[in-house]
Amino acid sequence: MTIQQELFVGGGGQKINFLLVGGGGAGGYSGGGAGGFLAGLVNLDITKSYQVVVGRGGVAQAATLLPNKGGNTTFANQTAYGGGGGAFATSGQDGGSGGGGGSGSGYQGGDPVSGQGFKGGSGATSAGGGGGGAGGLGGGAS
Repeated sequence: MTIQQELFVGGGGQKINFLLVGGGGAGGYSGGGAGGFLAGLVNLDITKSYQVVVGRGGVAQAATLLPNKGGNTTFANQTAYGGGGGAFATSGQDGGSGGGGGSGSGYQGGDPVSGQGFKGGSGATSAGGGGGGAGGLGGGAS
């Protein structure tokens, strides 16, 4: 389910602070990536309404499928991207923050969206890597 809401601005043009967070990615044998983090200022036109869409978290899947990425959160032409899904026996998915690499040698963590999060950790022979977060890299498995 995605939540949508309309925002109306009154009383002249408005400059507002915003903070958006995308939905987190689902985990597999490794951790799902955190949703992207985006903050800043945006000018709003009082003659328009603005749709706010809140991205949901990713849905886990059976071991033979990739876990789902998190949903994007959008407002006023700004997008915080959903986190990458963690992997089972593949590399982690890219997203706001990257999902962790799966269990197995050489499976890398997913890449983040620039400025929104961090790379997921790499998998190891018997463990998956951690998902990336808004504040740091995902932990590598050992």
